Amino acid sequence: MLIAIREDAVDPDPTWTPLQQTPPYPDYTSGHACVTGAFTGTLGYLFGPRSIDLDVSSTLTGTTRHYDSTAALDQETRNARIWLGFHFRRAMVDGTTVGHYTARWVQTHYLRPTR
Repeated sequence: MLIAIREDAVDPDPTWTPLQQTPPYPDYTSGHACVTGAFTGTLGYLFGPRSIDLDVSSTLTGTTRHYDSTAALDQETRNARIWLGFHFRRAMVDGTTVGHYTARWVQTHYLRPTR
């Protein structure tokens, strides 16, 4: 990950370092992005993609982030994992897509109106 951003990026930054040590698990696809994509896809289906009111708190950083759309949550999740040094962008984008497809499949097969 370090070499890719320091040397191979479109706009390389030789001084960049990840916020955390890159973990010893596969980059592609990001499991975190898959889960978040499924979560946001389901929230969007239930409440509308621009109609959420979600606060996410971190005990680690002592911060709280607010999201009013599923797209904002998806975007911040993608960026955060990249900035941490955990994943490349393709792993995050494709992981989010997998999550959204999964949410649509569940909506079609399980979240149907009852009589």
